[in-house]
Amino acid sequence: MEEGTMVAITMVIAPIIILVGLVATLVSDIGDYILLGGLFLFFLIIGIALVTGHAIGLVAGVKSMAESERQDYDLKRVGRVVGLFMFYCSVMPLLILDFNAGLFVIYIIVFLLVLVWLLWYINVRCRKTRC
Repeated sequence: MEEGTMVAITMVIAPIIILVGLVATLVSDIGDYILLGGLFLFFLIIGIALVTGHAIGLVAGVKSMAESERQDYDLKRVGRVVGLFMFYCSVMPLLILDFNAGLFVIYIIVFLLVLVWLLWYINVRCRKTRC
C-alpha cells in the first residue's frame, strides 16, 4: 500500500463510523458498540501506521520543525513510540464498554504516567545527538 494511503482511509472511514455510532446511540443500545468500535479502530490503525513509519507527519510538531531540528531526532523511533502509545489509547473504548470505575481510574492514572514518560523519552532518548 502506498505511503499515507492507510492513514487517509482511516481519516475518512473512522469519523463516519463514529458519527454513525453517535446517531445510532440516540436510536438504540447498539450505537454504543458502533461508536466505541470506531474509536478503537481509529486508534489502532493510526498506531499501526505510526509503528510502521508511514505516518510520522501525524506526530505533533514534526511538520513544523526546521530541517536542522528534524535531523536531531530519530523520527522512526519517535513514530514507533507514539504508535505504541496509540495502541494503549485504543484500549480505552474497550474499557468503557464494560465500565468498571476502579479499573477506569487505574487506567487514567497509568495513562498520565505513560504520557509523562512518553514526553521524556521522546525529548531525551529519541535524539540522535545528546546534549
